[in-house]
Amino acid sequence: FESGCYRAAITLARGSLINSLLRSRSCVVGAIPGVTKTVQEVELDKNIKLLDSPGVVLSENVGPLATIQNAVKLDSLEDPMKPIELIMEHCGVDQLSKHYQIQPFSTAHELTALLAFRFGKLVSGGVPDTMAAAKLLLKDWSNGSVQFYTSPPQDASLPSHVSAEVVSTWAAEFSLDNIENSKDSG
Repeated sequence: FESGCYRAAITLARGSLINSLLRSRSCVVGAIPGVTKTVQEVELDKNIKLLDSPGVVLSENVGPLATIQNAVKLDSLEDPMKPIELIMEHCGVDQLSKHYQIQPFSTAHELTALLAFRFGKLVSGGVPDTMAAAKLLLKDWSNGSVQFYTSPPQDASLPSHVSAEVVSTWAAEFSLDNIENSKDSG
């Protein structure tokens, strides 16, 4: 019996991967951190057992990146501006302006002020509630409604440990024609 490990950072869909492999809903999954509370063992077949476990966030890893990776509950967030600056780097001003139908902006504070006006998040005197607007943006980011893409790198060469030969040797095993033929004959 061989053993192995699929280790995923923080909240990176371990349960979703297991559910996909099993083609059933064996593991509880969700878009907020902390859904998986205990370790769960799931049998894929007689030789393979999978474990779904809660993500572990070490205290030194709790920062803006952990927030946009959905590892920190938004209610416990003290300063949302650093994570929003990271989102701005990922998406760009144009994409966020277009998504929220607001004018272009240059800082995270300006973005949250525009969002507060756009969604009526105002405190007395018509002052924008930038904290409420920031949490709205972070919630949209966490649930995937803020869409963005990353351009491929300009250098398209493969790393030294990746080669096309490996992929070509798998071609026969993953041939759709062979799968169809085995279904027809079986």
